[in-house]
Amino acid sequence: MKHTLDIQKRLYQVTKDESLSPRDKIKLLQEAAYIADENDDIEWSYEIRLRLLRQTRYVNNRDLTFQVFTWLLNAYETHKDLFNEKDFLYKYTSILHIVFNNVKISRKQREAVYEDYKKRLERNGYNLFSYYHCLMDQLGFLGKIEEARECLDMCRKIGNDPMGNCDACYLDCEIDYFLAAGDFDEALTLAQPLIDGELSCAHVPMVTFIQLAVHAYELDKKEVAADLFEKGIVLLEECLNKKDETIISAMGQATRYLLLTAPEKAWRYLEISYPWYPDSSDFHQYRYSLNLLKGLKTLPPAQEVAIPFPTGSPLYTEENCIPVEKLRGYFLREATRLAEAFDTREDTTIFTAQIPGV
Repeated sequence: MKHTLDIQKRLYQVTKDESLSPRDKIKLLQEAAYIADENDDIEWSYEIRLRLLRQTRYVNNRDLTFQVFTWLLNAYETHKDLFNEKDFLYKYTSILHIVFNNVKISRKQREAVYEDYKKRLERNGYNLFSYYHCLMDQLGFLGKIEEARECLDMCRKIGNDPMGNCDACYLDCEIDYFLAAGDFDEALTLAQPLIDGELSCAHVPMVTFIQLAVHAYELDKKEVAADLFEKGIVLLEECLNKKDETIISAMGQATRYLLLTAPEKAWRYLEISYPWYPDSSDFHQYRYSLNLLKGLKTLPPAQEVAIPFPTGSPLYTEENCIPVEKLRGYFLREATRLAEAFDTREDTTIFTAQIPGV
């Protein structure tokens, strides 16, 4: 059938054309999905969206991830005789992060999503490791350290299973917990398998090294920080070579570290990452703005920075030159706006409290 041939042409391009960016591949997959939908070919529509779901991991478009996942969920519920829930259940943890990161999604709605995931895990014969893992991560961000510790203990008691993150990603999450709890030494000890190269994943240990470096620097462990950062920045550059836009939080932390240690090297990372900012989630925008604020605090307000920000962005200037004071003012407004929204949703003050000078 002609529509099958048209679909296969696009899938072949996605698989074989190494010059395509992640966004190019997504565009081709969306075209293929449209062709399948127009021809009422539910099986092709399903297969293409599984591929599209995997591809969304490389771009900052959480709405797309949510839309594709919801489509797959509905397709399964409508055609249980054709499809297997396990095909896409592994991606549900990404949805848990998306609903947390979107400040417009209420706590009640988030809790309902968590309960739905828990139900699907149990009926498919999986344990609740991944459920508690995600919960631990988010409780740590909210400063609920005791509750996060309970989730950590549950994860260690239950043990990982196929629905859990890979061992490297889970270890990174444990390290996040101990950093949130103020125990840098334990976090660094836990990171040893990552430092030794025993575990790795797409973004781990890159994100781990850079985060540890920032914490070490703030604790005046400058040599430890420099060593960790050197390891992390090499891996970050590899992600940039793959045109991976989803590392914006790590880019914010790397820029912060360089602003404090070697400002002349920091501006390149700000120039590369800022165009990703508008498409990032509310939570990632908050963290990015916060890191920039903490990095910019030591620079002279009148210092001019040469960066060609995108035309139409709030930071754009015809001269491609902007004072530090204006940069700081912009990121302060962004961080404050988002912090107030998250604080309101979570009935807390932890987000605003982290903003320097507020």
